[in-house]
Amino acid sequence: MKKTIKNFTIAFLMAAGTNLFAATAYMLMPNGPLFEEKDGKMTQVAKLSTGTSIETTGGAEKDGKVQVNYQGKQLWANKNQIASYPEGAMAIIVEDTALFDGLDLVNCGKSILKTGALVLSCGPAKSDYAQLTRIQYYNYSIKSVTTGYILEGKSSTDKSMRQAMTVFSKIKTAKTKKAQEASFNNLKKLQEKSSADISAIVKAADEYLHGVDLEEGGFYDFSSTLRMAIFADSSSTINMRSKPGTSADNSVTAKVEGLGSGSNYQVLLAQKRTKHTQTINGVTDYWYYGRVEGEDKEGWVFGAYLHLFDF
Repeated sequence: MKKTIKNFTIAFLMAAGTNLFAATAYMLMPNGPLFEEKDGKMTQVAKLSTGTSIETTGGAEKDGKVQVNYQGKQLWANKNQIASYPEGAMAIIVEDTALFDGLDLVNCGKSILKTGALVLSCGPAKSDYAQLTRIQYYNYSIKSVTTGYILEGKSSTDKSMRQAMTVFSKIKTAKTKKAQEASFNNLKKLQEKSSADISAIVKAADEYLHGVDLEEGGFYDFSSTLRMAIFADSSSTINMRSKPGTSADNSVTAKVEGLGSGSNYQVLLAQKRTKHTQTINGVTDYWYYGRVEGEDKEGWVFGAYLHLFDF
């Protein structure tokens, strides 16, 4: 009898964990598709932006899809792209935050939710280590809505925050620079009128449009020099620059040569690092300042070419 009760409890929790009983649900995948069934065939009829509200019926499921009501029509949505929770509410990430798979916080820093991301906030979670908020979010690596935990205070359910995120989304999807700038101006006007602090979103939008000021906020000075190997798998030479970044006014102070695959490397005696990362050709890393060991060369080197190792 106890085993039967236990099995029933586990089954109930697993079912509840999917959060797809009849309830308000939210599309968490950007441009999430909705389908209409005709003559046994699913045809895509709409794409919903992140955070769009729909209603799950708690009814049939088919081929990984679940029935939903949207604008008075009975349609189908991919089950792994929507999320609902009885007392959940849409929230916005107001500051870059580490994402945890569980309450033990063992994966600290392995995954980050960026400012402006929309999630479903499922309320506080108890932990022996920190105050946390349980969330559901769209996990791009597995292409599915997943449950996770973030530090308390890193998200907000404020409507002004979500409105700001909507404008930020328009900036990202606009097809022309003029349209992007117009949306950015609307975001700044919203900041003036809003009672909520949306400065983090405005900053994120500004960085998205105009790039990150790598020198803003200063640098981390190392207490002792770091010895870092300089590699360049696809080139025998890399540039050292007068300041972090690759802007047109940033001159090349020196060239590190004799690099390449295998054991060909130089040593950078790194003295400091930028506080902000930069993404170049899809690679995100910091910039490091130092001099090449044994040579009269110094400047800033992009971290993608550097590897910290012990001698």
